Order: sequence, then structure tokens, then C-alpha cells
Amino acid sequence: MKKLFFQWLRFALVGSVSITIQLSFLIILTEVFLIHYLISASIAFIVAVTFAFVYNRKWTYEVFWGKRHVQYAAYVSINTILLFANIFLMYLLVDVYNVYYVLSQIITILSLGLINFFAHRHITFKIGKLLTS
Repeated sequence: MKKLFFQWLRFALVGSVSITIQLSFLIILTEVFLIHYLISASIAFIVAVTFAFVYNRKWTYEVFWGKRHVQYAAYVSINTILLFANIFLMYLLVDVYNVYYVLSQIITILSLGLINFFAHRHITFKIGKLLTS
């Protein structure tokens, strides 16, 4: 249980940096480059996911075995599902409930965080290990 707590803590720290990256890209792309917020959110999500994979693999889950491209494919697959959930929740919050898009993104990130942690803990790196053994 102690290992799980510290793993979650590391995941949360990596996630905090990822959220900063994601929100920065979202705001810059939307406000500076005038890209629609849903497209900006998608691009920001992909950049943040790539950063998170690198640091979660090495630091959070301490994975030093296996083929990175196999693990990255599993990681991206899970996050692609979460991307669709992210976009759907963003649409609901912004267009249906008129919540400010930045606040909507924060709410969405927090709500999907636990799903993200356990999916990668129990699927991504375990499948990666099975496929690369």
C-alpha cells in the first residue's frame, strides 16, 4: 500500500507538470494562434501525454525493461480513449454549461486523473511486459 501511495504521488507530480504543459499549449494555441479550443485541447493533450509517458515510465512506474515503442503504443491507446472523453467533457462544460474553457479543462483533467493512473498501472506496463517478454 505504501508503494501505491508513493507511486500515486509521483504520478501526481508528473501530472502537475503535464497539466501545466497542457494548459500552456491550450491557452497559447487558442489565444495567440486563434485555433478553436477543441483543436487546441487535442494538441495540448498529445504534447502532455508524450511528456508524461517519458517521465511516468522512468520515475513513477520505474520501468526499465521492454520495448519503449510497444509501451508507448499502449500508453497512447489508453490516452486516446481519454482524449475522446476529454473532448466530450470539454464540449459539455463549455458549449452546454457555459463554463470558461480553461476551468473546463482543469475539471476534465482532474476527473480523468484516477482512471489514467490505474489504467497505466494495470494495463500499459503489464501488457508491455507480456508483449516484450
